This record gives sequence, C-alpha cells and structure tokens, in this order.
Amino acid sequence: MAIQDLQRFLESQVPGACVPVDLLKIAKSVGIRRSNHRSAPRGLYGHVPLTLVVDGEYCLDRLYGGFFSDWVCGGQWNRMVQFLAVLMQTVQNNNIELAVFFNGALEQQRLSEWARHECSLRKNVLKHVTVKGTPPPKVWWVAPVGLRTCLRMALRHLNIQVVSMPFFAKRIIIANIVEDNKHVFSY
Repeated sequence: MAIQDLQRFLESQVPGACVPVDLLKIAKSVGIRRSNHRSAPRGLYGHVPLTLVVDGEYCLDRLYGGFFSDWVCGGQWNRMVQFLAVLMQTVQNNNIELAVFFNGALEQQRLSEWARHECSLRKNVLKHVTVKGTPPPKVWWVAPVGLRTCLRMALRHLNIQVVSMPFFAKRIIIANIVEDNKHVFSY
C-alpha cells in the first residue's frame, strides 16, 4: 500500500485524522526542543534543524513548477530551478532541511503498464487541448522527458539531499527516517 493510499483510507475512515499543519511552527518548536542536546548539529539560527523527507516521485509536479503544474509542453527548466531555489531559501530560513527520495530503478515488470498509462494520458491531453483550447486538468499532468534526472541535478546543485535507491522500498525510507530522526511530509 502506498503512502497516498494509506492517507486516503485514513481520511475516509477516521474523520480528522489528517489535518493541515504549519511546518514553520513545527520546525521552530522541534528546533528549540532539540537545541538542548549538545551533540546535535546546529542550523541557521543555532537550533537543531527539522529534516523533512519528501517522496520525490509523488511530488514531481510540485517540484517541477509549484503551482504551475499545468504546463503542456515542458521546457521551463529555468522556472523550475528558480522555484526550487526559492523553496530551498524558505526552508533554510526557517531551520528546515529537505531530503528528497527518488526511485532509482527500472522496474521491468511495470514498464509496459507505465507505457500504456503514459500513452493514454498524452492522448487525453492532446484531445483536450485540441477540443477546448485550454490547458488540461492537473490530474492529466505529464512529466517532461528527463524530468527526474534534471530535478535530481537541480536539487543537488542547491545542496538539497537527494537519495536515489536501486528499488523504491518504503523500508529503506523508514529506516532512514528512524535512524536520522527525520519527519515525513507527504504532499
């Protein structure tokens, strides 16, 4: 079960289980609580930084362009890097570190399923643009070719921790979170 499936299940079965939070307030309170430990590394303001683990595969459209995920053709790489730089500056100013996880594997068993899905998605997008003349709905967003590679390079350029695993195992992510005392953020 994916994290998103678990979140949907909790939202539907347990009212009030998933609530919006203010990450800046959490980072400040965690930093102040942890700053009592002398061995902990200090952040920008002398507090121990909050580390957020981001599922890069699930947040591709947001990492690519923030609120502009309805681009049809792609190619807005400068806009993506600018958005990531602003994101990085904001989290650094608020004593938060990011760790972005990506799937680093070519999953042969799912390749044909992925190809069919991408082909039908592209057909829907092109049909919508032809018929309506407007950008497609965000649920039909198609990642530009090479986005994952460019995104990883841009994140590394901005000194954001990037982890690509040989297979996308939730156990590895969870072990990393527990080992380094990180917090999870699912968009």
